[in-house]
Amino acid sequence: MNLLRDLNAWDIATSQERLESAQTLAKQLENLFVFIGMRRFSCNDQSHEIGVFEHKNTAMIFHLIPGGTFTLGSTEEEETVLKQKQYKMDIPEVPSITLTIEPFLIGRFVVTEETWNKFGISKQCPNIGDIYPANGISKSEAAAFLTQAGLHLPSEPEWEYACRAGSRTLFFWGNEPDPSYCWMREHMNIEDSTSYPEDRHEGKHNAFGLIDTLGNLCEWVADEPNDYDWRGTDPKPFVSGASNHILRGGCLYDDWWLCRSAVRIMCADYGDTDMGVRAAYRPNMGM
Repeated sequence: MNLLRDLNAWDIATSQERLESAQTLAKQLENLFVFIGMRRFSCNDQSHEIGVFEHKNTAMIFHLIPGGTFTLGSTEEEETVLKQKQYKMDIPEVPSITLTIEPFLIGRFVVTEETWNKFGISKQCPNIGDIYPANGISKSEAAAFLTQAGLHLPSEPEWEYACRAGSRTLFFWGNEPDPSYCWMREHMNIEDSTSYPEDRHEGKHNAFGLIDTLGNLCEWVADEPNDYDWRGTDPKPFVSGASNHILRGGCLYDDWWLCRSAVRIMCADYGDTDMGVRAAYRPNMGM
């Protein structure tokens, strides 16, 4: 499964080699996931063939993200574009650091009402519709739900690596705002002020095939706030017992500066409107 540890090697391998690597991992995970098959996803100048899985316990669809080395946070080039557009940061995205991410699986979409209300352990979500995102979830509620389901919160590095899908621009599709990819403030009107289901942006995924990583709902990650330079080369979540936590991706009530791939939003652990969660699973690659 070494091919899965290097996105560059993964991309230049043959389709058969990628399939065999995904099938090997699928055999390891057969008690938890069903391997559906391989599918290619493209966005802007990025294109990756990805393994698609179904989680047996929840029926959620997951995409297998090959590992690799990437830059966490805003680079100098991104900072230049931020200044040109007069965009802001909520909490520091600099200094950026280079990390190596192990392969993992992450939900194609955030947890929906149907899944949450069937498996949730603490509260029912607003009844908008089964296919709509489970909304108003606190971090502790999200973590408890995922633990019960045998899943976990993505770390900040995992989340950003998955969101970027190889891109180095402000948004996974480029540097210019594009409402066709992202539900944010520009869409809002009095009659239509709720979150959106997966099928509305099915054709506007990133190059890993993930939908609505930016906009729609803010997504909880495992980390608590800290500058990136503490990490060194450690991709594990930063957890210190702090009262504040981190949301990623922005939501449909936010302006573009809060709906970027690198933006970090600091928030206490409570379930306010437009807070949701995208499930992840980290396989044991040593097996």
